[in-house]
Amino acid sequence: MHKAKSRLVREAASSQDVETIARPHRSADKPRLFTRYLKQLPTLIVSLPFGAVVFYILTKIQPDRIAHVPVPHSYLLLLIPFFLFSFWVMTFLLLNARRGFFLSLLLTLFLFFRLQAVIFTWQVVAYSLLFVIFLEVLFTLTKRITYVGASKKST
Repeated sequence: MHKAKSRLVREAASSQDVETIARPHRSADKPRLFTRYLKQLPTLIVSLPFGAVVFYILTKIQPDRIAHVPVPHSYLLLLIPFFLFSFWVMTFLLLNARRGFFLSLLLTLFLFFRLQAVIFTWQVVAYSLLFVIFLEVLFTLTKRITYVGASKKST
């Protein structure tokens, strides 16, 4: 047998429902932006030694001395620390390692072109951007296909 609720209990229950609906609900699995940056702070700390190496190379070493070290006309002693520095910084700024990787790849590619005295026309910039965008779309679609395939297998 169903027991009738008093009017006060019904009003209290309805007002509580209205308060929970009116309050903005923040998902428990999405932390605030500041908290996400705090969690990614070690990536910024890892980038500091690579930034110091890049700064030292740019200020103290002549470009001719490092241009041919591992491979002729490669500037690898500058490009590798620059790539690692930009990768860690972009990963921190974007809060995404894959996009940080692609952006740092693009920046390192532009630095390599500049060191090789490539003239930056709109075609060079456009093809470089298209290459990085193609990689981003390819990896995004591959991730989605893999995720959808995994969810179908589990059901």
